[in-house]
Amino acid sequence: QSSVNSKIPPKEKKPPAPTGQTVPHQISSVFLYGLSLCNAQHPVTHAHMGLDVFWLCRHRLDLFAQRSHEHTQRRRIPRQGAAPHLLQNEVVREHLAHVLCQQAQQLVLDGGEVHLLPGQIGAARGIIDLQLTIGKHRLGRARVSAVLPRAAQRELLGWAKATWQYFETFCTAGEHYLPPDNVQTQPPTGTAHRTSPTNMGFALLSALCAHALGVDNGRGLTLAEQMLTTMEQLPRWNGHFYNWYHTCTLRPMPPLYVSTVDSGNCAAALLAAANALRGWGQGALAARAQALCDGMDFALLYDPQRRLMHIGIDTGSGKRSEGYYDLLESEARLTSYFAVARGDVPREHWRALSRAQVQHERYRGCVSWSGSMFEYLMPELFLPPQRDSLLWESAKFCLRVQRRRVRAGQPWGVSESAYFALDSALSYRYKAHGCAALAMQPDMDRELVLSPYSAFLALAIAPRAAVRDLRRFAARGLPGQYGFREALDCTRARTGGGGQIVHCVMAHHQGMSLLSACNALCGGQVQRWFLADPAMRAHMSLLSERLPLGAPAL
Repeated sequence: QSSVNSKIPPKEKKPPAPTGQTVPHQISSVFLYGLSLCNAQHPVTHAHMGLDVFWLCRHRLDLFAQRSHEHTQRRRIPRQGAAPHLLQNEVVREHLAHVLCQQAQQLVLDGGEVHLLPGQIGAARGIIDLQLTIGKHRLGRARVSAVLPRAAQRELLGWAKATWQYFETFCTAGEHYLPPDNVQTQPPTGTAHRTSPTNMGFALLSALCAHALGVDNGRGLTLAEQMLTTMEQLPRWNGHFYNWYHTCTLRPMPPLYVSTVDSGNCAAALLAAANALRGWGQGALAARAQALCDGMDFALLYDPQRRLMHIGIDTGSGKRSEGYYDLLESEARLTSYFAVARGDVPREHWRALSRAQVQHERYRGCVSWSGSMFEYLMPELFLPPQRDSLLWESAKFCLRVQRRRVRAGQPWGVSESAYFALDSALSYRYKAHGCAALAMQPDMDRELVLSPYSAFLALAIAPRAAVRDLRRFAARGLPGQYGFREALDCTRARTGGGGQIVHCVMAHHQGMSLLSACNALCGGQVQRWFLADPAMRAHMSLLSERLPLGAPAL
């Protein structure tokens, strides 16, 4: 696409086939194949109707297409027949997933068990039984990841439940159900009555993650609806939320600035929320979240000459920032992916992002600005890492450098966070922290501020190591009533190196922690919600770029 003004329309999902519509002959063959796999009626105890049916079916059918030979051998199914070969066809899988979605949505609750209504196509049950492993797990809850041992899963779920308390406690009517930016308990300055687009988007998605995990005390969907109601009332600029709002008055806080990365975070969260709600049968709520997402036009934040996104725009003067997001390893990568996939900016923008590499102890990866885990791993909340890709190798490189930054047995994980220094209002100061070996910004090793949310982000790449890291934070006294406290400041000049706890909790860090836990426990749930959008899913090849061999390091 040569021009930003030529907007590529997002690919629309095909609507499920109306009831009674004749299924094509080839699809019937697939249904018959599914029927042959289903031996008996399998009631599902304690099921929940809120299943993201389409995406789960589509995802499992994709896996099935890749591994049909293995399934054939394992289940001793005769290899002859057209069904496995048909499933290699993406169009067939797409259509079948929609039909399965239609059938699965007709499941009814009867005495705590789910039964298929009479007259439904048995093959729908067969495919779902095979691919979704219907049994003791709730249909409305994604299956627990097999990567973590059960003890670690229980710990992680407990930490997620505590983290949810932040949103359940502080997203109140007085705050118009929006998440206050932070709450500080020591010194007791209390609640910061302001919020940002990232805070709102991550809080909305946190409510849905808590619901998916079953730790929301029945409040997740209600709070999500209340948040959406408030967000619809907020003044915006061309669909974009301003950088800060007062949560008590809902007025934008000057200067009236629109941040590109905050808008991208919010848009991605709204899109994922819309797909989650749609899958749970909350069509009206899903449409409202989708409308807020669709209203944001990222072409307004793009420089076609530089082929880069501006950091933001001062809407009062109309002046765009002179700085740009120009690195692939940046928190803005999620915004770039979203804008390219939706057609707001051309695909050449992704190619324009710098892949400059750095080397440390014979290992290498892409450089970031401050060397923080936030830059490398925050986008992975929505964008699943592709093994052996450039982004995967860079994320592993980041974790290697971060873990070697500290002494053996010490917690690790450095990102932007509050630290153990107070401003004139006795609030903790906040800035980016990182590792010099990963950073273009100089002197990033002069301070050492360790943040638990960094460990949560690491669940996407090294889940077992991340849980061990969280245990180390827990041993240092960081867990609190609302999840882990903000940080452990080990900067020698401020704390003597022994470590001082930063006694506050921040909305977007708690949100990232809860989303990370949900992905780890529910098989990439947030990523699947995000990629349920056909346009987002269609651009996954951008994430598979390989590490260039022989490229010079900075």
